[in-house]
Amino acid sequence: MMTPTPASRRYHGLDAIRAVMMALGLLLHVALCYGEGPWIYKDPATTGLAGVITISVHVFRMPIFFVMAGFFAAMVHERRGARVFAIQRFDRIAIPLGIGWFVLFPLLAWSIIFAWTHASIPPDTVGGGWNAIGGAFRKMDWSTNWADAGPMHLWFLYDLLWFYAAAIVLSPIATRLGPLTRGVRATLDSLTLGRARWIATPIVLVTLTTAMLTMRDPGLDTQEGWAPVPHLLLVYGLWFWIGWIAWARRAIVERLHAGWWWRLSLGLLLLNGALVAIIAAYTARGGGEPMGPVGVTLTQFLVVASTWYLLLGLVGMAERLLRRENAAIRWFVDASYFLYLAHLPFAILVPAMLRNWDAPAIVKMTASLVIMTVGLSIAYQLLVRHTVIGVVLNGRRGRDHRPRATTEVTPPTTGS
Repeated sequence: MMTPTPASRRYHGLDAIRAVMMALGLLLHVALCYGEGPWIYKDPATTGLAGVITISVHVFRMPIFFVMAGFFAAMVHERRGARVFAIQRFDRIAIPLGIGWFVLFPLLAWSIIFAWTHASIPPDTVGGGWNAIGGAFRKMDWSTNWADAGPMHLWFLYDLLWFYAAAIVLSPIATRLGPLTRGVRATLDSLTLGRARWIATPIVLVTLTTAMLTMRDPGLDTQEGWAPVPHLLLVYGLWFWIGWIAWARRAIVERLHAGWWWRLSLGLLLLNGALVAIIAAYTARGGGEPMGPVGVTLTQFLVVASTWYLLLGLVGMAERLLRRENAAIRWFVDASYFLYLAHLPFAILVPAMLRNWDAPAIVKMTASLVIMTVGLSIAYQLLVRHTVIGVVLNGRRGRDHRPRATTEVTPPTTGS
């Protein structure tokens, strides 16, 4: 059945989810400075809440982000074609990765060197905290060692390029497979919108849990180098593919409006279970008795299940509540990309500058997050939003952006 849909239909809720996942990266990296786990800079004041935040956010943030990325990638690919898709992805992903890396790596290196230098200067020996900050800037080594430079927090852009390349190569191949492709599409239609949709969740949970068993650590591993990490590409690629196939079956977004509250509640409940299981796994490892296969499988299942139900709940809630464009949310959505790209050096620098402040860790963590976010937001508004940098990151837009109101007739279940 052909269903009329706006040609420029904007999924404001999904846009907001993608932006929130980016923004949670700021919270994650600031919290790492105040938790008890390993990180490149640690404040002398720590809080268990920081550890809860970092573990919890790490469970679901990037999988949900890659689902959103897959959804919007498929949208652009279908609406604009493979050529425009490739050009746009190069502009929005490859250019920020290349230029951003060369700008941000020395900034991150300098912030780390400052943090370590500042930590070595007792404030009472130089006349107070401000003098210690100034002394650290004067004393620190401003050279940059590029020998072991990794992708930093920009690894997700690197992975996205792999997924986009795969989509560009595989999409035309799929269209030439005839009956096989039609069979796969019919199966996906049935699993998402048809009678078989009740077994879609078990299939997703089993598939992703099996893929997660390749991780070295409980939860998701972290990519540190430029060499592709096959097991991480597999897991994130599966989440990306879920978003890609959801675009062609986007009526499911409307169906998730109903019952979003119980899916979100279940996701939060399962997230607490995943948090306890991950902490138990690290505790067992630290005690010299690593968790057994059953425990590892259960832990990874809880990670996948919590992410899945959080995804479904957030999509239903966001798209139900954000049916129309909101200027403040639109600004946040546009700003979130820049905020995440630029934040990591300041997620080290700001906590390091507050090191000698005699305040509880939770207060220092909150202050660091607010100072960094406000500063970067001002920089975005004044230096990025209406400049060529803003065009590269978010595309061309007017100061009073309005979506077009034209319509087209689109089959909701075509594509793959």
